[in-house]
Amino acid sequence: MKLRIDEVVPKGDTCPVLVNFLNGSVTENFTTAKCYTFQDENTGKKTIATEIDKIVYYGEEEDDGLEQTFLVARNKNTGKVRLIEAGAVNIKPYFHREKPSELLDTSAIELSRKFGSKKSKQKMEHKERLKVDTKTVTEQMEKVTKTITAEKADLTAYLVENSDEFYVPPINKDAVEVHDVYDLDQILSPEQLEKVLSEIDGKDYALEYHPFIKDIVSDRTLDSKEIALGLYASALFNIYSMNSRDIAKKSFSISAISPTLNEIVLMNFCQQAPGKPRARPAMYRDKTICHAIVLCLLLNKFKLDLEMLATKMKISPTTVVAKARACLATVTVSGQKKVAVLKLPLPSNKAFRRKSAKF
Repeated sequence: MKLRIDEVVPKGDTCPVLVNFLNGSVTENFTTAKCYTFQDENTGKKTIATEIDKIVYYGEEEDDGLEQTFLVARNKNTGKVRLIEAGAVNIKPYFHREKPSELLDTSAIELSRKFGSKKSKQKMEHKERLKVDTKTVTEQMEKVTKTITAEKADLTAYLVENSDEFYVPPINKDAVEVHDVYDLDQILSPEQLEKVLSEIDGKDYALEYHPFIKDIVSDRTLDSKEIALGLYASALFNIYSMNSRDIAKKSFSISAISPTLNEIVLMNFCQQAPGKPRARPAMYRDKTICHAIVLCLLLNKFKLDLEMLATKMKISPTTVVAKARACLATVTVSGQKKVAVLKLPLPSNKAFRRKSAKF
């Protein structure tokens, strides 16, 4: 029978596929089944998959090479004949297999049990005992985690130590008068003040003054509160200059004249962890000098010669200026000297920015 080909349809994105089952032939009892086409984005190759009798069959479309497969389609009404290019796929059933390593391990164990020497049998038995059953471990972990209660970490200390409030005494930013900016009662409570004054009564407390304190009070007669402030500031200046090794000693004391003042300084300006020696981290050292500057401002009518302070403390003027600004003091130039002045309105926090933990 001769036929005239009217049209040739080349293979496109969708085209017929001839499927061949590698494990058998199709019988009369075969019913149609849905097929799924998957295309590899990298190679462009297509994979055909279908499910028959609960078994998945799959296969990759073969390359045409030098041959091409065509289907002949004839329209009975018009008699026209078309050649349609088709693909070919050999499909096979998919079976789940154990990992080769698991099979090898099982085979080695069985062989060792039957034919191995006494030593090899002992090794295999030891290896078997060391194996971990993941299911059992998972169940044990689930039981353990049920009894564990999550506790929120207390980050209060960390947050405080990384804020400006850690370094300076409490500030009243709404103060109407300059003497209300720093409340002495919050720096040294009335009870603490009374104890300090009773401890220094009848003693030559002036010997305890730091050289810088002696300079700023040399021409003045101090009242009881000012005396306590001077001794407190002196203790802070002294511990600021102390070596960390000396501070760590159990017998260390910063104020021989007042046990109360000694306790206040060691409790607030040093770090004492249980079972560890006393420490003075960098942030506590910065806190020490900032508090000392505030006490000196209160003691010296809210003014402070920063150049003289830097010289007496043997620290750079830049560092002293940064600490004074942290205390919300305004730094001005008087002649050729930098002077810190506590005045209203207080400077905004934007004027001071800490560049590091030690600013």
